[in-house]
Amino acid sequence: MPTLSREIRLAARPQGAPTQSDFDLAEQEIPDPGEGELVVRNAFVSVDPYMRNRMNDVKSYVPPFGIGEPLTGGAVGQVIASRNERFAEGAWVVHDLGWREAALSDGRGMRAIDPALALLGIRDLLRLPEQRDHPRVELAAQDDRVVDHRDHAFEDDLLP
Repeated sequence: MPTLSREIRLAARPQGAPTQSDFDLAEQEIPDPGEGELVVRNAFVSVDPYMRNRMNDVKSYVPPFGIGEPLTGGAVGQVIASRNERFAEGAWVVHDLGWREAALSDGRGMRAIDPALALLGIRDLLRLPEQRDHPRVELAAQDDRVVDHRDHAFEDDLLP
């Protein structure tokens, strides 16, 4: 059965600090996965400083976001449907499909992770175990999660 997903799209190139009018919230129907595909439901999406530069239409090391296109970037999600032999339903993955509730993928660019580490975030997963700069996740509102990189109180619960 297809999955209904919401996604954040760039509506306009921000002039100065981005405002709500620079973004659209759109619904997208995600089809059932075909052979070799999977559907991932995101639990966390990354909001990083480099994303602001991608909102401009300028040449850079990474292409700009397209007007009307979903914002891409790091995300952590759980596979909810799979016909991909690398990722079983229920697996947790890190990927770059970004600011959306769910996405269809062929699995390229995805990496399975231990669900106990899902809260660490994209950059922190890539740096383990060399660094211990881990965010703390707190409930900001019903079902919303905010990552606070300034408070490291929870890291002792995750790392020896």
